[in-house]
Amino acid sequence: MTKSSNKLKFLFRADKTNVGDWVCPPFHYFPFRPNLIGDVININFELNSEDILILGGGGIGSKFFSPYLDRIKKKDLSQTILWGAGVDSYVDRTKVLINGEYDLYGNYFDFIGDVGTRVYSEPQKFRYVPCASCMNNLFFKYREKKKQAFFRIL
Repeated sequence: MTKSSNKLKFLFRADKTNVGDWVCPPFHYFPFRPNLIGDVININFELNSEDILILGGGGIGSKFFSPYLDRIKKKDLSQTILWGAGVDSYVDRTKVLINGEYDLYGNYFDFIGDVGTRVYSEPQKFRYVPCASCMNNLFFKYREKKKQAFFRIL
């Protein structure tokens, strides 16, 4: 595929100050050849109806990102794929949220044809797809265990 005919684009939160955002795009780990890579909050990033978009990142399923998702929705792209996205529509860190007790997903991704989130729930609304950063080489570096000394103070 030549660069001029390549309609593949990646959008993610391109925040160099947040390592999780910076290492999450799948093009770091798989042999994609995107034509353009952009930040989801960059409203000047050009999107056309013929584009194939791979979208992802941390809490992209949240109120903060809603206007940026709406912008993508209005472009009516030929294909949009959500890869390993995080969702923050409901947060309760005091218990495990299961059995459909809460809507964990909201309607943030209803316009996307192929949705994979890194949120596991019961029942599962979308396909479970871990963040691509789990492929990062740092996870495969083993460190030597060091003995720890504990002191008892009387």
